Amino acid sequence: MRNIQIAIDGPSGAGKSTMAKIIAKELGIL
Repeated sequence: MRNIQIAIDGPSGAGKSTMAKIIAKELGIL
């Protein structure tokens, strides 16, 4: 298993959680 750490920063309502879900799906984590 690869150890990947990605930081997503931004103000509330900017779509951080949505972006995290998209990235996780693309990487096959979800």
